[in-house]
Amino acid sequence: FAPREYLVSHLEDLLARKVTALTKTGTNLHSGDVMKPSAVLGGLKAYMAVFKNLENYIHVDIVRVFHSVLLQQTQLTDSNGQPTLASVYNQCYVDYLLREVISSGNICYSPWRKSFVSRHTFPFKAEEFTDVSGKKEGERMDERLH
Repeated sequence: FAPREYLVSHLEDLLARKVTALTKTGTNLHSGDVMKPSAVLGGLKAYMAVFKNLENYIHVDIVRVFHSVLLQQTQLTDSNGQPTLASVYNQCYVDYLLREVISSGNICYSPWRKSFVSRHTFPFKAEEFTDVSGKKEGERMDERLH
């Protein structure tokens, strides 16, 4: 039995659950409750500060915990088969934004801004929820849409 490794594995599981839970509460995005990526980042920074303070009292490599958990958040599922940030936002964007783009024309993709944008008359501001862009996310959205 290795108490330190046991603690590290539980800290990784806890942080992974908390990171994904950060997305679940917040602004209503018509198709489900999802926080803005920038708000999730703020919550994540708060958790990271708490975990770094924990490192002062117990000798555990917290940076390794962050690295392991955050790297898994770029995949569609983590090592426990649970949804990640990538899968939550991917599902949200595909379910609402891309359907809105196709059906009404009120939202379109701006290659210059590298995000979705809304018409001025449309009450939902897509640009507030698409402040994270990347090639992998675009490919995943395209795969799910087709």
